Amino acid sequence: MGSSKVGMLVPMAIIMQFVGIKAANILAILTTPTRSHHNWNTPLMLSLASRGHHVTIVSPVALTVPVPNITDIVLEGSLDYTNEEADYASMTKINILEKLSLVKDWYLSSCQYSLSTNGAKTLMEYTKNTTFDLYIIEASGGECFFGFLHKFGRAPIVAINGFGSPEWINYNIGSPYNPSYITSSFLNYDYPSGLWQRIQNTLIYSAAMFLYHYSYLPSQDALIRKHFGEGVPPVKETLNNVSVLLVSYHHSFDGPRPLVPAMIPVGGIHIKKPKPLPKDIQTYLDDAKDGVIFFSLGSIVRSDRMSEDRIQLFLEAFAELPQKVLWKWESDSLPGQPKNVKLGKWLPQNDILAHPNIRLFISHSGLLSTHEAIYHAVPVVGMPFIVDQHTNIEKIASLGLGEKLDYLTLTKDMILSKIRKVIEDPKYRENMKRISAQFRDNPEPPLERAVYWTEYVLRHQGAEHLRAASLDMPLYQYLLLDVVAVLLGSVVVVLVVIWLAARTILRAILRTDKVKQQ
Repeated sequence: MGSSKVGMLVPMAIIMQFVGIKAANILAILTTPTRSHHNWNTPLMLSLASRGHHVTIVSPVALTVPVPNITDIVLEGSLDYTNEEADYASMTKINILEKLSLVKDWYLSSCQYSLSTNGAKTLMEYTKNTTFDLYIIEASGGECFFGFLHKFGRAPIVAINGFGSPEWINYNIGSPYNPSYITSSFLNYDYPSGLWQRIQNTLIYSAAMFLYHYSYLPSQDALIRKHFGEGVPPVKETLNNVSVLLVSYHHSFDGPRPLVPAMIPVGGIHIKKPKPLPKDIQTYLDDAKDGVIFFSLGSIVRSDRMSEDRIQLFLEAFAELPQKVLWKWESDSLPGQPKNVKLGKWLPQNDILAHPNIRLFISHSGLLSTHEAIYHAVPVVGMPFIVDQHTNIEKIASLGLGEKLDYLTLTKDMILSKIRKVIEDPKYRENMKRISAQFRDNPEPPLERAVYWTEYVLRHQGAEHLRAASLDMPLYQYLLLDVVAVLLGSVVVVLVVIWLAARTILRAILRTDKVKQQ
């Protein structure tokens, strides 16, 4: 755990007070056990610290160096616990209902483990004599840590989410999520087209929301009661009191959808100006006269844990290509490694994608990697494994930004065909350049937007005026079921009155005719 020297940033603190912003004590609980989420979250924390705020970060990943105004509390072992033995390749075989259960269990398991760490115990010690002016929480996954918010006392809340805006996150901020045209996070198509896909989308959306409300949240509440005792507000109450949600979303790729004012799109917040590459990588890329294919499956899925036959298919395919290949490979060696393939256990992805000789990005299609590829206008061949990766590659394909590989049905010819198609057909790079221009064209950089809205919440001690009224409505009111019932009831009453009147008139006419006949 590292601490800061506040005095180093006194000039900035004075400037902030002059313009009406008070340096604040901020607690950021960022427990999702993946490095990619840490990379997405960190720029905001560093920016807030540079502006004079003191930020206490609770996360599974330590900062590489101590930073002034930042206290780093590490949930040690969380990354290894949730990811070391996970077989993400096998997850491509599971059905949608199994995916729903898997995500729920993954979050619950990682949350429970994180509460048992020394980092969590250190944070508990802070509750004895520390208060905070603002909480920053992840919108999904670390709900069991909300007990700390109750321990520290009431303060405004900013939520952040680095993997897009799935249905439950939209619901919790009051933002509309209509399954008639917005695809559930668990389905493998860009948007629902046709009656059957809309039916399927509606059913999966409903199943996800049911599981979230009646299984996932109660399980998180039970964890909180176990570790923090009774009297802690339910998770749903905390989520309903979020002032703003900073979400990794951009309309250029994610598509247009209605957003409430409290939902702030900051897609690309993690993308920085490229830094100089390590000398060996720089030379390798500079000398590639036919270009380079960059192959990385992100921070969760490990290339070296693919099945041996799948690894062999890639080796055979790469050996037939004129391009060089730079492969994020997590082991010390790769038997059968072709001469045109260079390995690296860790590779600076953003900096590599910025190099002009990168011709193609073979990716797992995670959202953060996809945003980086779009920003740098690098076409993609995507091989998805879990959750939103399937939806992302479908969007990539539908926009003409790349092609999809299916891990379960891989062949060498399929790999070669997709790679050559994307590299040789100029439409993919042209489409990427077009979408990249849209992605980059913003009123202000996404990081500046995130800082502004975080400090907005501080300036106004919350943002109750941005809160959607729908958050206080029971479901039957939100869906207008009571209005529909009244209107249908009124129609039924009118029809019954008309029928009774008509029957009465008809009987009167018949009686009159009968009297005349007599």
